Amino acid sequence: MARNERGTQRPPDLNIYLARFFMTIKQDNGQEYEPDTLRSFQGSFQRFLRDHHYPIDIIKDKEFSHSREVLSSKQKQLKKMGYGNKRRKSQPISETDFEVMMGKQVLGLDDPNCPVKAFEEYKKRRPERMNVPDTRFYLQINRNRKDNDPVWYKCQPLGKNYIGGMVKTMAEKAQITDKRLTNHSGRKTTVTRLLDQGFQAAEVMSLTGHKNVQSINNYNTVSEAKQRKMSETLTLAPPRNEASATTSNTDLDLTNSTIVDYGYNDSDLNNIINDWNTEHTDTNQISEPSVIDLPITINQQGIAVSRKTLPSLNLFTGATINGNISINFNSK
Repeated sequence: MARNERGTQRPPDLNIYLARFFMTIKQDNGQEYEPDTLRSFQGSFQRFLRDHHYPIDIIKDKEFSHSREVLSSKQKQLKKMGYGNKRRKSQPISETDFEVMMGKQVLGLDDPNCPVKAFEEYKKRRPERMNVPDTRFYLQINRNRKDNDPVWYKCQPLGKNYIGGMVKTMAEKAQITDKRLTNHSGRKTTVTRLLDQGFQAAEVMSLTGHKNVQSINNYNTVSEAKQRKMSETLTLAPPRNEASATTSNTDLDLTNSTIVDYGYNDSDLNNIINDWNTEHTDTNQISEPSVIDLPITINQQGIAVSRKTLPSLNLFTGATINGNISINFNSK
């Protein structure tokens, strides 16, 4: 490699090496890296060069425009191949996930809903000299301890990679594979649940330390319970057919009225008519009535309402009235 007098790689040469790197780099298994991963490589290189007082910025300065163009082209190529489309955002831990984790005993306590109890147990199992302020919170497990040893942990802190994979490891042990759970899921769960319970964004921000409302809104997602309720609402709601009716009665008493929607077939409607006449009329005198008086009124929105509870009228829900049938809407 060509270097200058100070032993630093010259910009033209480093520019070419970076371009070749971005174009050819692959994972150990031969798979391509994600487009964002290549961008993170560039950022890591820049931090290293800056820390070693390299005079030129590979991300901004014109001397490295070629390597930046190669990186951009490689990212576009990878996206056309389907890379970069994976769902990478962490998801909140739902109540179902929590119950599964409890059932698989990956939360560590019989009652994981009590963080104070968990902390007290953890503190009791730490070395005495690690229970003072300014010591590391997460400690390595002493896997060589004796069964009756009350201290379970070493004085050495856990590595950041191990800490960073805690929730992911818990999800894998609980066999939760249909969503992306990470350590960040804990923070997202906190925001989602508080907002779901009606707390204002400003109140949540005071707890989480966020600086603006938009950050809180980005965390907020619809809970599984609400998604189920929305799905049930859309699935179980009866179809509403538009119906028109004319009436001169506009000043009606709608107190204790219930809405009745129209629409079964002629056979169902005839059964309703026959039931009504059996209860209110001598059937020996009327065989097939052409006019039926029902205690129904029309409100100001043009919706038919019943003035008293009629179980048989519930059959009108979702139906369409056809045929030569007249219904009088009495306002008495």
